[in-house]
Amino acid sequence: MHAELTKTGLPFLLIIDGCMLNEGFLDQVKQLGFTYDPETGGSADYIGAADLITDEPGKISNFHAKFGAKQRYLRSSNPVIFAAKPGTYAHAKEHPLLSGGPPVAPRAAAISLWVDLLSAREDDPTLKQIIDRVSGWRGTGQIEIEGPISWGDYTTIDKITSRIRPSGLKSVPDVGSTLLQTLKPGVGVIEDFALSTEKDEWFVLTKNWDESFPKFRWDLWRFRKNATSESLASDIPFPKIESAATGLLLYTEGDEPRTKWAGHNVGSGTVLHEDEYIVYTFPSADRSTVFFTDADSTHGTDTDELLETSGSAAVVKDRFDLTAYEAIARTADEACILASSERDGEVFRRHEGKTKLLRKLSFPPREIVATPDSCYFFSWNNRAIVRWDLAESWQMVELLGEKEEILAPFEFWKGGCEVRNGHIYLASKDTILVFDESKLAWRELDPAD
Repeated sequence: MHAELTKTGLPFLLIIDGCMLNEGFLDQVKQLGFTYDPETGGSADYIGAADLITDEPGKISNFHAKFGAKQRYLRSSNPVIFAAKPGTYAHAKEHPLLSGGPPVAPRAAAISLWVDLLSAREDDPTLKQIIDRVSGWRGTGQIEIEGPISWGDYTTIDKITSRIRPSGLKSVPDVGSTLLQTLKPGVGVIEDFALSTEKDEWFVLTKNWDESFPKFRWDLWRFRKNATSESLASDIPFPKIESAATGLLLYTEGDEPRTKWAGHNVGSGTVLHEDEYIVYTFPSADRSTVFFTDADSTHGTDTDELLETSGSAAVVKDRFDLTAYEAIARTADEACILASSERDGEVFRRHEGKTKLLRKLSFPPREIVATPDSCYFFSWNNRAIVRWDLAESWQMVELLGEKEEILAPFEFWKGGCEVRNGHIYLASKDTILVFDESKLAWRELDPAD
């Protein structure tokens, strides 16, 4: 079977959920002075003449470690897991799902057990996590006389199974293989950032704990590669930044559901619309930024203004209730793409005064980024991204990676995200990560996803 599967050229893993009797093993156990009955199982009892047992157990372990040295398939990159070591029995286990049901093979029972345990702890564990716990001895550590064993090379299969989850829907690459660059401004935990068209220039918002107060404090910095970061503003209440046509847009979020905008005396800024927001004239991107403001006093409690920067002024593009949306972006055809804050995962397109449901995503987007030909929806922990080509195609990638530390979980911290020139920029703790969008393992979303 192993030889035939190898001919396909596809990597695979075999689990032999049975036993392999081996008289050589039983003979060696007897010669070393032990008694062992594979039918009843248990430990091997020493009945030899020696007063002190020295290396005898090691010789038994060495037999199993070197078993099959001449059988190349057992040590190939397509591993084989035996449910029982050669010369021992694979004893049946109680049915894990059906009370009073027929007994099942030991590895099948172990797989069911570990899927339940890990799913309760981690929601959707990787297939690698399951295999690690059911494969038994794999070349290192102490070898017990009974239990599973495998001699194969897991390098290839680990890379694959670390991307696959029991749900069968999620397969992701090692994020490290798509990572082009890491940028460390050296200013603390990054909650948001904005790219400038100036070479190697970034605006970074940090969120750090201020022991002197104590409280969380947000600070604004200018970061250039290979240079010391420059402080622009300190202790800004609940801020966010975006690149705007006139420079950098900095705003703060009020305690009410509607976003209020406020100016801060930083650099050269233009205060617009009765101090509800401010545009700073730092050199920055040559694109407009959509934002919205509370307009209750003018248009009633259910109507807000959607504005877009244009030079040193803001143009009202639409008026509707914005409190029902968590994130917003504007496409080239002047449509608004909105993420619901009331119904998790629902995203909408609003154009010419009409709002249409696009689809329901598997996660509630916390940020939307629009490019000339696509929209990107980012999850709250930067682990999942959905890409929509503004037509019918929806694709998704999950940035889990073989090494979980590449994207640290944020919990309450948003991080930051941007898409530009085929690169995806994400903040992870104190670092900005730059990914090659074309190398990520995007998968097509079915209508039911």
